Amino acid sequence: MYEAPKNENLLISEPQKFEFFIPRGFSVAIIDADDNWTYFDKEKGKFRLEYTPKTDGELQISVKFENGGDSYHTFLIYKVVKQRESI
Repeated sequence: MYEAPKNENLLISEPQKFEFFIPRGFSVAIIDADDNWTYFDKEKGKFRLEYTPKTDGELQISVKFENGGDSYHTFLIYKVVKQRESI
């Protein structure tokens, strides 16, 4: 079960909703292109966050697992853009 934007490009300053069910997850974070970390709220294996990108460039979503050491593992990557690309 998850909720996340389907498009790989996210528009800067446009709010996004994320929700993931990761039963063995300890922590989930969004890491922007300036290396700013924003952590998800956790409740019974569900991680939720409403996030508004402020920096263009790569945006990663990473998880740290229970008993998994200090490492975070990236499972989603988005590109934050200043305007929608025309087709």
